Amino acid sequence: MRRWCEAKCLVEAKAGKKPAMLGDYNQWLYKGSELSVMQMKHVEAMAAVGNTAAHNKPGLKLDEVSWLLREVREFLGKNPIT
Repeated sequence: MRRWCEAKCLVEAKAGKKPAMLGDYNQWLYKGSELSVMQMKHVEAMAAVGNTAAHNKPGLKLDEVSWLLREVREFLGKNPIT
C-alpha cells in the first residue's frame, strides 16, 4: 500500500514525524479515489485480523488466519502495483 500511495503521489506528511501505518495508507488511497468505501473497509478488516495475529492475542482462530491469507492474495492480485 505504501508503494501504491507513492506511485500515485498520495503520501501525506505526518505530524510528529511518526512513520505512516497501514491505516494511513488506506485512508490516503481512499481520499485519492483509489479505493472505494467497501475496499477501504475490507482493508481495515484484514488489518484487524493481521494485528491480532501479529500480537498473538488470544481468541484468534485458524479460519481467520486462512481468511486473511486468502483475502490478501486476492486483494494484491486485483490491485497490482506497477
